[in-house]
Amino acid sequence: MKFLIIIASFLLTTSLFTDEVFIFNSANIARISKMNPIERDKFILSLQKKIISARVIIDSVSVNTEYKRDYRIDSVFPDSNQIIFIFHIYSEKKDYIELMKKGDIFDFKGQLVLSTPLNIKRDRYIIDIILQEGAIVLE
Repeated sequence: MKFLIIIASFLLTTSLFTDEVFIFNSANIARISKMNPIERDKFILSLQKKIISARVIIDSVSVNTEYKRDYRIDSVFPDSNQIIFIFHIYSEKKDYIELMKKGDIFDFKGQLVLSTPLNIKRDRYIIDIILQEGAIVLE
């Protein structure tokens, strides 16, 4: 029985990754939300230093000094009502900052640096990202 659980856990973990990039999408968030809080924390912690990709809604953009980056883009993952992921995306690119406004949709890829649970239920997290590439989605 223990062997089956280990295999199932391995299969779940490997199916959440695509070419070493974890994609924050509705299907993966649903899988994460089914994990108990300890498993969820371990899984999110396992993403640290890995590349992730997501489509988020911009909340604000501000000048910043953390992670030696000039700007911080605050955003939220919109397609989840089970777990709330707030992304702090750090960038040096002034071009992004000048174009972004609240409510814009932003597709990005970057390195997950830190995850912070915001409550004891472990259903709200702040995720710090160092931006590698991104684009504002025009609709």
